[in-house]
Amino acid sequence: MNDIATGLPEASLESLLLRVTKRCWSAVFSSALRRSLPGHVTPQQLFVLAHLCHRPSQPSTLAREQHVGMSAMTGLVDGLVARGLVERGQDPHDRRAVQLAITDEGRALWGEAQALVLDVARQFLLPLSPEERERLILALTDLERALESTEGCGERAAASDEAEATVGAAPRGTWN
Repeated sequence: MNDIATGLPEASLESLLLRVTKRCWSAVFSSALRRSLPGHVTPQQLFVLAHLCHRPSQPSTLAREQHVGMSAMTGLVDGLVARGLVERGQDPHDRRAVQLAITDEGRALWGEAQALVLDVARQFLLPLSPEERERLILALTDLERALESTEGCGERAAASDEAEATVGAAPRGTWN
């Protein structure tokens, strides 16, 4: 029997990974949104802010990473620019391209939202015993290392992107 959400066999490691990732992501953001994220930002806006905290980017890069069309990304960016959280500028490597950068206000809002989301995630982990937490840390560390070793590796990276789309486009930014 196949998992309806992923189309993979229910008992497979891959199916379990995707199912749990999707449930965690939904639970954390649903709870955070109920608490009213600072500045009434959406998860999609947070993804953009998280990415831009690390480095400026072109809108096309953000659209590709978030698995949305350019028109959707343009609307998202327009809202962030109008609120003074993101600014448009010229890409130093391509004068024809627009480069987005986070503003000080955007960075501050990101910090508040990050603290709230981490607090929600922390609450979801409370039922785990110290031993379960340690096992989870080890497993997630192994998974992170595996993901880092496959980034940019052609077919494996493409398969990863397809799996991300199935999960609901979890961000590539960081929450720490």
